[in-house]
Amino acid sequence: MTTPIAIELKNVTKRYTRKASPALDDVSLEIYQGERIGLIGANGSGKSTLMKLLLQFIIRENGEIRIHGEPDLEQAKSSIGYLPENQDGLGDFTPRELLKACADMNGLRSQDKRIQELLEFIDLADSADYLLSSFSKGMVQRVQLAIALLPHPKILLLDEPTSGLDPDGKKKLRQLLAKLENVTILYASHNLEELEAICESVFLLHEGKLIKRIDLNDEMPIVLSFEVAEADMATLEKFTFDSIIPKASNHSIRQVEFNGSATDVQQLLAELSDAGVETQRLRTRSMLEELYARYVSSEKPQ
Repeated sequence: MTTPIAIELKNVTKRYTRKASPALDDVSLEIYQGERIGLIGANGSGKSTLMKLLLQFIIRENGEIRIHGEPDLEQAKSSIGYLPENQDGLGDFTPRELLKACADMNGLRSQDKRIQELLEFIDLADSADYLLSSFSKGMVQRVQLAIALLPHPKILLLDEPTSGLDPDGKKKLRQLLAKLENVTILYASHNLEELEAICESVFLLHEGKLIKRIDLNDEMPIVLSFEVAEADMATLEKFTFDSIIPKASNHSIRQVEFNGSATDVQQLLAELSDAGVETQRLRTRSMLEELYARYVSSEKPQ
C-alpha cells in the first residue's frame, strides 16, 4: 500500500517585498504521512516562511502547495497542529481554560474527555487549574503542544519548540513527541541534537533554496578532527583509510580530519594508538553538523 503524501510543494516562491530576494526560492519537496522531518538553516534561510505558507499566515507568490492532496489550504489547515516558539498572553489562563477555549473555537464535541486525555498526556493533569504565569517555560510548551494536538491533527508543525528550555524541559517534550503515532512532523530548529533524536530526515535550506535532503540513520558519517605532530604525518599516510584529510599546519602540529562511521572512528583511534601516534584536541561532530556549519558560515551579515 502506497504511503500518501502529507505535504507537497512544487516550485514555491515567496518574496516579502517586490525587490527583495526570495524568502523561498523555487522550492519543491514531498513529505509522506507519518514522516518526521527536520528543517535546518541559518536565520533567514526560509524555515519560518515555509511554516507560515503551510498555515496560510502568508500567501505564496508562485508554485503549488497541497496538504494531503488538497490545494485549498484554508480547508486543509484543519488537519494541521502548530507549536510556535513563543506565545504571549497566556499567563492569566489555566491549561484547562485554554484547552476549553480552543475546543470551542474548533467546534469539538466531547471536549471534556479530550481535554482530560491531553492533560494526562502532557503530565499536567494535577496542575490543570493553576495559572500559566506560575509555570516554567517547559510546562507552557507542553500546554501549547496539547493545544496543537487538540483537533487530532494529521500534521504537526514545530517551530523552534525547545528554544529557551532547560535540559529537563527538552527531554520531556522529546518524550511526548516520541509517543505520537502516525502524525507527520515538520520540525524547524537550530538544535541539531534534537533533530537527530526525533527526525528521520532533514531538509537543509540556504538563502531560500532547498539545498538537499539528508537522511538520518545509525550509520550517518561522523567527522573526527584532531591534531598530530607533523612528524607523524608520514605514519598516517600509510593507513588504509581513504578519508584522512590533512588540514592547516601550525609549526610542528598538523590538523587532521577523518570522515567515517562510528566504527571507523573507533578503529582509526585504536590503530593510531597502536602505531604510537599521539592525538590531541579530539572532537567529533555529525555530518549533519558539518553540513549546517558549512552553509551557515557562508551567510552574509544581515
